[in-house]
Amino acid sequence: MDTNRSILRSAKHFFAGTILSRISGMGRDMAIAFCFGSSAEIAAFMVAYRLANLFRRLLGEGNLQAGFVPHFESLRLESPERAAHFYRDTFFSMSLGLVGAVLFLETLLAGARFFVPPDWQEIISLSMWMAPGLFFVSLYALNASLLQCQKKYFLPALAPVFFNLVWIVFAFWVKDLPQKEAMFWLSIATTGAFGAQFLATVFVKKGLGLKEWLKPQFFSSEWRALLKPLLLGILGISAVQLNSALDAVFARIADPEGPAFLWYAIRIEQLRIPVETLPAFSYRRGLFHVAGEIEVVRKGPVTVALGAASRLHKGDRLILAVESGKGRPLKVFVDAV
Repeated sequence: MDTNRSILRSAKHFFAGTILSRISGMGRDMAIAFCFGSSAEIAAFMVAYRLANLFRRLLGEGNLQAGFVPHFESLRLESPERAAHFYRDTFFSMSLGLVGAVLFLETLLAGARFFVPPDWQEIISLSMWMAPGLFFVSLYALNASLLQCQKKYFLPALAPVFFNLVWIVFAFWVKDLPQKEAMFWLSIATTGAFGAQFLATVFVKKGLGLKEWLKPQFFSSEWRALLKPLLLGILGISAVQLNSALDAVFARIADPEGPAFLWYAIRIEQLRIPVETLPAFSYRRGLFHVAGEIEVVRKGPVTVALGAASRLHKGDRLILAVESGKGRPLKVFVDAV
């Protein structure tokens, strides 16, 4: 039974893993921005990644966990062995189904190449290299669900760090190649990164011996019971995820570099938050509107602008501008009132 202490310990483990994941994700986006800037080639890669990520959101992660965890827990109350068989059958059934889904998706993308302009053919080619990653990320979601049932929260929250590290390493490895060639290798690295994320959870305790593990029942009745909540979840989140994927498509239509600007703006280029200071921590109560921007130019300067304006005391403000780059002097401009 969970106690306040065990809940607090689990929360600490989860947030520790999540914080490390977010920090590595920020490092990943900064590495991509530093190595490739906002060129049309990296923008094409980002559109392809958004399309691959669409299937990741629909078939993996939270959607799968929402269906797996309640059913696994109900079976474990009846029989831990039956619950372990459910996980085993789900693992092998999902693996077989995912192989079929990836092959179908690859065939669909290969056919689509004959009906799109040349610049979109490049996007489809990159998507085809990333599509096998769907296999690994979905099985990672299954393992993360099992770890959650075992009250092990740190590892599934930490696993995306391995994905981000693979991206960072490959970004610096290929940054000096021609950009089209670099995107080809980065797409392959994306599938490898999904694989690394899955491998981080592959040694989860399954509750079965090797002989029992290798006797799966494909598409068992328990597996079929999982399909209904999974399909309902797909229907529930499909509208939001499709909209997110289409944002990148429309950005590409508007400008070849549009998806890159959209990617950076969402993540690291823009900051807009309200900040309140209380008398217990400052001289007097304050309420500020804070906005910031960062501009990263490949082989050029990095420019950062940050401004804060008081909403309670008219005229109070802070403006900070910084420019730096390889072989360039550091320039800092500060205006405070």
